[in-house]
Amino acid sequence: MTASASLLRATESEEERIKSLRSYQILDTLPDPSFDDIAWMAARFCDASMSMISLVDVERCWFKAKVGTDAEALPRAGSFCDAAIQRLELLMVPDANLDPRFRSNPLVPDSVGFYAGAPLLMPDGYIIGFVTDSLIINPIFKKLGYDARTDFAPISTLTDVPLVVATHPSVPAKNLQEFVAYAKANPGKLAYGSLGYGGPHYILVEWLKLLSGMDLLHVPYSGSAPALNAAIAGQVQLMLVGPAIGLQHAKTGRLNVIAVTPEKRL
Repeated sequence: MTASASLLRATESEEERIKSLRSYQILDTLPDPSFDDIAWMAARFCDASMSMISLVDVERCWFKAKVGTDAEALPRAGSFCDAAIQRLELLMVPDANLDPRFRSNPLVPDSVGFYAGAPLLMPDGYIIGFVTDSLIINPIFKKLGYDARTDFAPISTLTDVPLVVATHPSVPAKNLQEFVAYAKANPGKLAYGSLGYGGPHYILVEWLKLLSGMDLLHVPYSGSAPALNAAIAGQVQLMLVGPAIGLQHAKTGRLNVIAVTPEKRL
């Protein structure tokens, strides 16, 4: 199933999506160590105060696994999951206190700052829930032992891996500025490939989307080879690749290199 077909399937029928969710017979089941491990790893990987595996039911978001909260469920109305259920890609909310969609959420205002939720897309094409991470910014919301606004500071760079921004030759852009202008003139019509949610290729493009206001569809792949093949075939229009690979295919005309991630030219 293609990404566009999956997106259509994920949004076209809420009734069928609920049937898909309930067919797994997972709602209101006992805790499962395998799900708990996923929530724990998500929290540790993202340095998040809270992490949940949230299943979106008719009127509630039920937590199959959770870290950093004692809640079993939250009302669906006004929830992050309700806002994300129409999307195939990750929902990122830089500051929930500034977003009017979440005013009725009991975790907001002044509790949850940053939020990210990656969809649980099932083989039948329906999204049944999300793996979510949140950063608590109010120290009195839960006894965490730290204040996220003042107690964290970067101390060192562990590594610096350069990447190049590559586009398919069908894209009429010679540099990043022209690509952003073209993407903004064609919202939702362009896609970018990555090696999966949470990786550097994904995070960098999502960050660029936030800064520029572009609307790009995210298409995750199971590895670098299928992602690169999709970029060369024009199935996705943009991808971040290593310099050697990017320049090799640029010389043959299969890809165009329009930018590099380091401050200096390679």
